[in-house]
Amino acid sequence: MKIRSNIQTEKIWHIIAALMGVMVLSLLAGCAPQVLTPSPGDIQTALAQTLTAEPPPTLTPTTAPTRTPQATPTQFQTATPTVSPPISGVVVSDFLNMREGPSQMFQVIETYELDTALTAVSRTTDNLWVKVEVPNEADNIAPTVGWMWAEFLNLQGEVSGLPRDDFDPSFVIFGAVQDQDGNPIKGIGLNVTAQGDATVLPADTVTNEDGVFEFYIPLDLTGVFDVQITSWECDSVVVNLNCRLSGYVEGSDLASVTLPQTEGIVFVYEKTNLTLSGVVQDANEDPAPGFNIVAVREDGAASYGASDDEGAFSIPITAGNWEVYTFTFDPSYTEGDHIVVEVGESTPEDIVLPIP
Repeated sequence: MKIRSNIQTEKIWHIIAALMGVMVLSLLAGCAPQVLTPSPGDIQTALAQTLTAEPPPTLTPTTAPTRTPQATPTQFQTATPTVSPPISGVVVSDFLNMREGPSQMFQVIETYELDTALTAVSRTTDNLWVKVEVPNEADNIAPTVGWMWAEFLNLQGEVSGLPRDDFDPSFVIFGAVQDQDGNPIKGIGLNVTAQGDATVLPADTVTNEDGVFEFYIPLDLTGVFDVQITSWECDSVVVNLNCRLSGYVEGSDLASVTLPQTEGIVFVYEKTNLTLSGVVQDANEDPAPGFNIVAVREDGAASYGASDDEGAFSIPITAGNWEVYTFTFDPSYTEGDHIVVEVGESTPEDIVLPIP
């Protein structure tokens, strides 16, 4: 048994949430308010400390990832919608932060209560954040202007119709998630952290219909930033009805960038019709349900799953050499023995995995 690094352990926490079919927002924010007029970019993976007035945690910086994207970087374009004038709306969260910029990395300007009236004037490319104006009580004071998470606003119009904000492109991290054929994959959650600065919050986002993601970085931050796939939404093409990875394995999930970024990051999910099946057993060779499973290919690609009520599991797999094992966080993160599986062009034989 061995202990994983901080960044690997964090990734597995996110994967567990996805495997259980539980949205990150539901876990951390409780019963989130319903958005009455969702935009095409609506998602369910916002972190609670981003959206509420709770003080932000101090994070330990991750080590620089060593893997790089597996596809040729490219530029990404999305369709330009018909631009609408500013639209009115209200806050639909008990407490919602307005920030200086469109990510958790930006400072909080003010916190607003449920039903606070506002006007949305622009948006980010992914439609997840909107720049708003909130009127002040005194007529002679200009409205307070800042950014809010669109998921927690009820706007009288579509976010996608607002003009895109001209955020300084030198402080935008951008990229896409695709399959091997270049088809976009929506609903993949990612985060970005600044290397070497424990006071900087991570920023989280999710790929839109075009498979595109963007992160907006405060203008006073420089250096190297780590970008990492952390989760998926249950309506993403890479998962099945149980919200478990199916029909795809995850290629490289980590990348590092230095601003200004000139080419987009590309993360690739590989299609497959092969599966690796088996059973998880305890020390008495009895079936062990509810254990998480990870398979890592020799080049760093990965597949994830969990044992069912009978201890059985089935995960997507591709040709190559894989290390397959179970893991648990009870009472601390530990891994079971690694089983090496060589996969050819056909479905491999079933295997038995021991619990940690």
